[in-house]
Amino acid sequence: MGMVITGLGRSAKLAQGIAKAGGWKLVNAIESQFPDGEDYIRFKGSLRGADLVVVNTLYPPNDELMACLIAADAARSLGARRLVLVAPYLAYMRQDKRFQPGEAISSRTIAGLISEKFDRLITVDPHLHRYKSLGEIYSIPARVLHADVPVADWIRKRLRNPVLVGPDRESRQWVSKVAKLCDAPFTVMQKKRFTSTHVRSSGLDAKTVRGRDVVVLDDIISSGHTMAGVLQQAAELGAASITGIGVHGLFARGAKLMLTATGARIVTCNAVPGPTARIDLAPTIAEALKKESHDAP
Repeated sequence: MGMVITGLGRSAKLAQGIAKAGGWKLVNAIESQFPDGEDYIRFKGSLRGADLVVVNTLYPPNDELMACLIAADAARSLGARRLVLVAPYLAYMRQDKRFQPGEAISSRTIAGLISEKFDRLITVDPHLHRYKSLGEIYSIPARVLHADVPVADWIRKRLRNPVLVGPDRESRQWVSKVAKLCDAPFTVMQKKRFTSTHVRSSGLDAKTVRGRDVVVLDDIISSGHTMAGVLQQAAELGAASITGIGVHGLFARGAKLMLTATGARIVTCNAVPGPTARIDLAPTIAEALKKESHDAP
């Protein structure tokens, strides 16, 4: 039957884009909840013999993860030959060690559940901090895609005189790649974290940003405190314009308001859907799936 695409949760639109980009059949999934909150999922189309690609960003994590596990079991029982999970945002990557006695290392727990239900995993710029690769916790082939090309394309088409800023040393590798792709200079700041919401980045100077279109890049925008601080500094130092770009726009409560209060334009990828998700990852994911289909037995 070949490759078939389905989308769950808020990722239905992204699934449609991937199916269109790759020329694949799209099978819709009906989702609802019983009165007690339990998930209900029904596929509207045959899956027998199919290589089924389940597109579902894992945010909010608990709801979307449960939907993935239920959908995977249903697809197997309906005759799907192979199951690929495309989770553009891969949740449960924060707790990657036991920081306090008695803590669960949830990244390993969730990796085990996904590895049990799916044959392959594809994700975009996961939060790899203490793990060198997803292979350390996933027992299935796990492919990491990067948003650097679509992000660089967005910058190149819309900003005339950009300078890219990474909020901390961890962002250097990614920011430098995007800067090279859009032929722009970049700088990386130093970040000191006091609490989960109290952070301070330093190292930005007026020579770097005055009169330029400043773009602050980060992989995840959650509380927004890190990015808001850097955007505010850039504005005070005379930037011509300020833009914050994140691959994954999670936006904890109050984050959007705090970020827009800086006067910045906030843009994210559609790894997580929302009003800021203006950078399309469908072509990038479709290209990876074409390679997966060629490699499949």
